[in-house]
Amino acid sequence: MDEIARAFPSLTRIELAGEPDFTLGALRIRPSRREVEAAGTRHFLQRRVMQVLVALAHPTTEVVSHEELIRRCWGGLAVGEDAIGRCIGQLRRFAAQWTEPPFAIETIAGVGYRLDATAGGAIPAPAPSRAIPGGRRAWIALGGGLVAALLVAGAIWVARQPDSADAPPALRVAVLPLQALSAGQDVRDLADTISGDMLSVLSANQVEALSPADAAGLRGAGPHEPAARLGVGLVVDGSVRRDGDETHVSVRLNDARTHVTLWSADYHRGAAAAADLGVEVAAKIADIVEMAEFARTNRPGLKDDAALSAMLEAHDLIRSNRPDAWARLLDLSQQLVAVAPEFPFAHSMLATANADAVRWNMMPQQNAAMEATARREANRALALDPHDAAAYFALAMLARTYREKDAILLKGLTAGAHPAPPLGAINTHEALLLQDVGRLQDSLPFSQRALAFDPLSPPKNSNLIWWYATMGRAGASRELLDQSVARWPNHRNIRETRLHVLAFYGAPEQAIALLDDPAKRPSELGPRTLAVWRTFLEAKRAGRAPSPRTLQSIAAGGDGGDIDPGFVAMMLSSLGATDAAFDQAGKALKTQDDDPSFLFTPSTAAMRRDPRFMPLAARLGLVEYWRGTGKWPDFCTGPHAEVDCRAAMARAGL
Repeated sequence: MDEIARAFPSLTRIELAGEPDFTLGALRIRPSRREVEAAGTRHFLQRRVMQVLVALAHPTTEVVSHEELIRRCWGGLAVGEDAIGRCIGQLRRFAAQWTEPPFAIETIAGVGYRLDATAGGAIPAPAPSRAIPGGRRAWIALGGGLVAALLVAGAIWVARQPDSADAPPALRVAVLPLQALSAGQDVRDLADTISGDMLSVLSANQVEALSPADAAGLRGAGPHEPAARLGVGLVVDGSVRRDGDETHVSVRLNDARTHVTLWSADYHRGAAAAADLGVEVAAKIADIVEMAEFARTNRPGLKDDAALSAMLEAHDLIRSNRPDAWARLLDLSQQLVAVAPEFPFAHSMLATANADAVRWNMMPQQNAAMEATARREANRALALDPHDAAAYFALAMLARTYREKDAILLKGLTAGAHPAPPLGAINTHEALLLQDVGRLQDSLPFSQRALAFDPLSPPKNSNLIWWYATMGRAGASRELLDQSVARWPNHRNIRETRLHVLAFYGAPEQAIALLDDPAKRPSELGPRTLAVWRTFLEAKRAGRAPSPRTLQSIAAGGDGGDIDPGFVAMMLSSLGATDAAFDQAGKALKTQDDDPSFLFTPSTAAMRRDPRFMPLAARLGLVEYWRGTGKWPDFCTGPHAEVDCRAAMARAGL
């Protein structure tokens, strides 16, 4: 076998444990440790990324083809070219850390890739990270897509790992075939689809995943030998059944050695929406497996099953972003700290639980004590691991001003490295903050990167769709919207965003047609909310000044709580009713925790030119941010500025 491997290296899979160390320019590559040493500093690459680097560094021909990469790095698994592109992108970003990149990867269109290493020599330390130019949303809920969905705009940076003697091994995951508990080909087909989707998403996410066919022998196995023989650490199992018109899917993640269930979830859908389940379940499993692998392999890891199970449940609660989850989250994180005091992420979870309670004002009389606890635990986490992204996220939740929050988030983006969900959340919150202060152009890269960390999240897709449209990038908005509707045709966020984009940035006829189609409009729209949207769109389609009665009807929707007053302000402002728009803005923006981003859309341009705008901005803390940072909103910068903000502030006595 060794002779075959030496004679035909392109036919054999790269096993990192057996790969010898080698040099690449001034880099020392240690594949068995997934380690790259440069200028006395060690960096760790993800397993699949290191395999691709080895394949490119030791090519069988000058150009390594896509097919060879799939054979040698994915074992011939059916993966799309996007999976390869993601690894190539991470390697390029890794090389770009240095002022003089140690290697470059050339794309040979239609053929493959060629690696070009620089001459050996001293490589300077990586250039310092730069901020990318450019408390109501928690580690943003993960929605339910397939491999291509994982590989969107500018995939994830190579994570910076803290130095250690070596990198811990990744966990291999076995995906068992989901059991069909009800008769009918549709139930069996759905079970097969969900199993296949989970395998595809895990594989594209660079997880070592064993296919349902190969893993079937693990089901019900009492001895541990099958799992040990296959090198499996985690097992995904579940079932599908039909109860009348409702489909039920249950999935669970088990420890392959102990057979303990570490995490489980149940999904229920009507027959018409059952097709969405494959994407949603696959996304959730990928998210949970990622967190389990982080907890088990990031030193010091969580070896205890009960502790890991508590961490996964707590992570799920943070993802849910629900006020009623706070008490359970606090209980779980306290248990975790007690059992694993040296595990940094336990402290950052406890910090997040306390910060959540303050954010939701769950126990007003205890806010000061809980804030102090949150800060203490976040700082403990950072003392144990300066790269813990969740600690920065918790501290940002406690910030009282835009400036303070911006500074913490940017520090988290510079120093944070793991785990991926809170690191993605930091990008999301920085994007949302920049949208709130009117810096839309600067927010876009953060929104794109947040989506790259969490591509199967409908809320993150919805956010980017909306801001693409708001910034005039209609093509990008439409492409992402069409993609999202195909994946999640029934998801609330996607349906609402489609309506909003069509209503404010499309032809009124298209939006009205959407309202007329119960199968496509948001299912949560009640009769009164539906009437407000219809009244606005009919007035917009008329193309003339609306009657006072029409304006009053729209404003009544915001007054009565039938529709968000921010949207009502946008409607009224775009129809020329500026006074009424300011009245609705006041209802929407009672505190600084409210979302003022609607003030920076094309629909509210008339409001920004009004003398009342700057006093409103000052009350919200926006003026203090603009002046204190010197970073002005888009509408008052550039050659085509809408407003001279400094002059407007002076006229307002600010």
